Amino acid sequence: MGSGSSKKKEQVRWEVGDEPPEENKFINREWKPKVIKLKKRRAIPEGMFGVKVLDDEFECNITSAAFLPTGDIFVVDQANKKLKLFDKSYRFRASAQVPSNPLSVCAVPNGPFAYVTFPASCRIRQIETNKNDMKRLETIQTIGKCTAIASNKFGGLAVAVNMTGNQWQIHLMNSSGKIQKRVHGENLFLNPEHIAITEDLNLVISDRGNHTIYHITPDGYVIFAYKEVKGPLDCFIDKLGYIYVSGPEKIHQLNERGEKVSYVISKADIGFSPAALAYREKDDLFLVAGKSDKIKLYSLKNF
Repeated sequence: MGSGSSKKKEQVRWEVGDEPPEENKFINREWKPKVIKLKKRRAIPEGMFGVKVLDDEFECNITSAAFLPTGDIFVVDQANKKLKLFDKSYRFRASAQVPSNPLSVCAVPNGPFAYVTFPASCRIRQIETNKNDMKRLETIQTIGKCTAIASNKFGGLAVAVNMTGNQWQIHLMNSSGKIQKRVHGENLFLNPEHIAITEDLNLVISDRGNHTIYHITPDGYVIFAYKEVKGPLDCFIDKLGYIYVSGPEKIHQLNERGEKVSYVISKADIGFSPAALAYREKDDLFLVAGKSDKIKLYSLKNF
């Protein structure tokens, strides 16, 4: 690659201010979204596809999934210790057996890549995909156990890391794993498993350990803490700015201030507990996965 491409890669970063004084970290401050929205959205069934492949030993347990810019779908199957790839028509393309349990995946906006966390080995793997293959590229070694991961619109990464003394932090990194900022607070996080990132680069963190969804700025201010879902799992943000959170029984729709707008869909509708979510902005499509050999597809419509 030429020097222009290298320079562009170096510019992948988080646009955040300086660290605020320690005594001001993690206090609620006045924060007003540009528009306060309370419009309910419906989930319209669009079909399903199977994720079990011939050499799977166990029922699939999909802990994370992502729509890639290519249109492919990247799936993390923790039960079978596999990474799986499906094309935009939901046909199986490739799988890769991995030595330890993978947990979370995120796509990046600038290529056919995905990043996958491996908590037990404290590693993030960069995986390249093509039509019928998956290839490991770079490895990022984290300071502690890494769980949740998400990418911002510049390609920068947000990763939940368990530090010494069971203190959790969110590390904001560039695409090479260089830490640019740490978001943390004493006993704020207990087990953050999934992260979504807003257009304004705020972090939506699903913390299963303390049954809370946090909306936090990169500077460390808590915008809201939503506690009306027990054991929250995955989350995503739609093109209107609404936040969606999967719990054991329902998917919750929130606005940017943490107000519940509605329950979008339930376990009874889906057929299994909604765990992993992934969203595609261009057609308002999202998928729901969990302990099942099927992934369900839905589109979002306004009432």
